[in-house]
Amino acid sequence: MRFGRGVAGVCALVSVLGVASRDPADAATPTKYVTGWIPSWGITAGTAALATNAGIISGVSPFAYSAIGPATFAGGADTLIDQIEARVPAGIAVIPSITDGTGKGVLAGILADTGTRQQHIDAIVSLVQTKGYDGIDLDYEGFAFTDGSASWAGTRPNWVAFVTELGTRFDQIGKTLSVTIPPVWANGTRGYTVYDPRGIINSIDQLRLMVYDWSVGVAGPIAPMSWVNDVISTTRMLVETDANMAKVQIGVPTYGRSWVTARTGTCPANAAVSTVSVLQRNADALAASKGATAVRDASGEMRFTYQQTFTGTLTTAIPVPVYAPPASSTGVISPADPNALAPALRLSPPGSIVTCVVTRTIYYPDEFAVAQRAQAAITAGTAGIAIWALGYENDRLWATLRSIAY
Repeated sequence: MRFGRGVAGVCALVSVLGVASRDPADAATPTKYVTGWIPSWGITAGTAALATNAGIISGVSPFAYSAIGPATFAGGADTLIDQIEARVPAGIAVIPSITDGTGKGVLAGILADTGTRQQHIDAIVSLVQTKGYDGIDLDYEGFAFTDGSASWAGTRPNWVAFVTELGTRFDQIGKTLSVTIPPVWANGTRGYTVYDPRGIINSIDQLRLMVYDWSVGVAGPIAPMSWVNDVISTTRMLVETDANMAKVQIGVPTYGRSWVTARTGTCPANAAVSTVSVLQRNADALAASKGATAVRDASGEMRFTYQQTFTGTLTTAIPVPVYAPPASSTGVISPADPNALAPALRLSPPGSIVTCVVTRTIYYPDEFAVAQRAQAAITAGTAGIAIWALGYENDRLWATLRSIAY
């Protein structure tokens, strides 16, 4: 089934996915239920839609800082945020993100010591006050993806103490404390329990859940709708009250991935067989260029496959090294240094010619998949969605988001 890009086409497929269209009476006063992150490598693309969609966007978070010690942050934050603030319309908060750049177990150690934990809190408060930011977003993913789950029981209480103490300080200075974490699901029995949503929710203003990357090593949906619903229901159980649920934002992806799912023959050295990202804005063109037709998967996302043929040599020849003559010379030849002598470089010829056929499978959320997740978040009483990442989206996403009911 094909739908046009106009409003009628948008509303038709949104309805098919269970996402209601906005009542025309509500259109004049849309609710700001969208936030998102802007990566340092995509400032122009990430800010392009802000002016025309300020009615539904409440805030943006530049990936600006990386914590590398108790009171030290790395990153070219000043230039990055200056560029973003110059493009952000009035009424959209700028809440920079701080990531964990310390290495395995280091940040957990900082939080475990009351002295260094206080230094870290003071440094964050000073950063926000000195720069005049609306708040800060903590994106400390190292606990989940670097430290290992064996460390979680020890890290969890120190993390909760840190967020609680930081939240008190932010209340005193009137700033927004946002926390971004990977989710918990299956009634709290699966997921990244180290972040203890129940333990921190009363101390923060905004809880963003990274409900994406369900499939990474194996081909599959990025954020299947069944998982999103499971995360939402589990989060409701953990945070308990309507007021706390209204602090939650469901992170939604605007990217997909392309996996090699089959291959025949023998691949040459130059064959592209790694998993690669596919931005939502590029997915249509990729499918068209490969003669593929995207279909809607049971997960709610789009999926298509195509084949590539690679022909070349099995190995790559070692190139002849470039000779660089000395800038000057003398008439005296020094004795050779026996410690510097090395065997002569043997140049290998290229291997035999081989061919392989590679099948690639791509999953990605289109604008209607994002809208479906947004409506689920809204219906559950959350604050809405947080997009990873602003600038990855196609041209049709914003019209679709403006059309759903809040």
